[in-house]
Amino acid sequence: MPAGPVLDVPQTLAHPQVRERGMIGEFADAPGVGRDIRVVRTGFKLNRAAPAVDTPPPELGQHTRQVLASLGYSDADIDQLSEERAI
Repeated sequence: MPAGPVLDVPQTLAHPQVRERGMIGEFADAPGVGRDIRVVRTGFKLNRAAPAVDTPPPELGQHTRQVLASLGYSDADIDQLSEERAI
């Protein structure tokens, strides 16, 4: 029966294998957060390289207007939702 330690999140992120595989992306002074952040990259590699994480995550609501517009909402509808604080 295979067995091994059960690591919590901080222990997992600090594990040498995670670090050596480049599975943590770091962004200094991330927009909307005001501090440095670390994000988990993919756990797999393609052609011996991990898919890139080149930008930090978007700010909360950064793409809301674009997503709603792509779903057929008009600018007036989106403005109304914003005024009602629904978005």
